[in-house]
Amino acid sequence: MDPGWYDDPFRRFTQRYHDGDGWTEHVSDGSGVSFVDPSGSDPFVAGPPPTGPAWSPSGVAGPPGAAGRPLASPWARLGANFLDSLIVGIPTSIVTGALFGPAIEVTEISTFGGEVTYEWEFHGPALLITLVVQLAYFVGFLVQRGATPGKMLVGLKVVDADEGRYPSPGAAFLRWLVTFSYILVIPFIVTVVMIFVDPRRQTLHDKAARTIVVREQR
Repeated sequence: MDPGWYDDPFRRFTQRYHDGDGWTEHVSDGSGVSFVDPSGSDPFVAGPPPTGPAWSPSGVAGPPGAAGRPLASPWARLGANFLDSLIVGIPTSIVTGALFGPAIEVTEISTFGGEVTYEWEFHGPALLITLVVQLAYFVGFLVQRGATPGKMLVGLKVVDADEGRYPSPGAAFLRWLVTFSYILVIPFIVTVVMIFVDPRRQTLHDKAARTIVVREQR
């Protein structure tokens, strides 16, 4: 059986999504809006054969993300991340550089031993400003809009993997916190690979916060 949307054989809703192996919890009432069956998917692993041709509500093709929304492509996600890094990174660097750059001094204290000590005066406040800006950007926008400006430009949304809602403040904060692990090579490589190979294209920070990234429905 091909994956797709079929008439709900259980007659609880108008249509239900079949992933090729069994019935899922993704359903539609026929109005073009998809959502998750509150009963879950356990009762629908097996069931009567579908009736009628496969179809896609609201023109959505392929497997649903949350509430039937199509998952964002890997390249769209990488492009959005690149845009976000420019949008938040460049202004922050300019501001912190202008405020604290003149106060950062590098002092060579021992040329004989070849040892150099770097004295970063006001480095702490500069780092604090950077973290506050990133917190407001990556957490605030997700909670209020479901997307950062970079994702908005590409047409993506971050939603709860189960209910399709915008992330809660706690989930958005945890999602942002996990991204700091990407300064290490292995977590960074793993999360990039996961965008391409994970069935729901969830990265490490998506798994931690139970979120997915979907294409915005216009």
